[in-house]
Amino acid sequence: MNFTNSPYERMMKQVPRASRPETPKAPPGSPCHGCCYWRDVSCMGICYRELTRAERAAIRKLVVSLCANYDSGYGCLPLDCECYMLGKCWTDAYCKYFREAVLPNDPVLAASLSGCTVETRSCTLCGEVFPVHGKQVYCSTACAGKAQRRQQRDYMRKKRVSVEKCHLKTRVISGFPILETGRVM
Repeated sequence: MNFTNSPYERMMKQVPRASRPETPKAPPGSPCHGCCYWRDVSCMGICYRELTRAERAAIRKLVVSLCANYDSGYGCLPLDCECYMLGKCWTDAYCKYFREAVLPNDPVLAASLSGCTVETRSCTLCGEVFPVHGKQVYCSTACAGKAQRRQQRDYMRKKRVSVEKCHLKTRVISGFPILETGRVM
């Protein structure tokens, strides 16, 4: 028996369920496997997780060294409080200035915070880690220039030694060829 014509009255008469139906987990192998926010679809971009110690240290280093809004005595100048990014523990929301101006300076950190897996390589000259772009071997054009100068220097050194061996300068004194060192041949 219904007291009103409302479609919700039938729903209100139902006996409550003992527990909420369990939502299915993300399939193994997907980037969202183990994420507590997964709801039958992939994430919109970032899976929230706790920052690692290395990521927190890298964020602190970037803020202290590169952020124009940070002052060691005052913290965040526009907000007039302690810098929000120095106390970050989770990958949820970032300061807009940090995300747009400071974070691009460390592409490896940016990739790890966005949840992307980026192949990295260490520079053969300075050892700095950088994301791979094709056959790139060095982290910057400065390292590539240094390596090229080093290779050119070694090549020229090797070439000079081989030329000196092949073209020994000889002089003839009284009919005998004499090497530059003074020994008679």
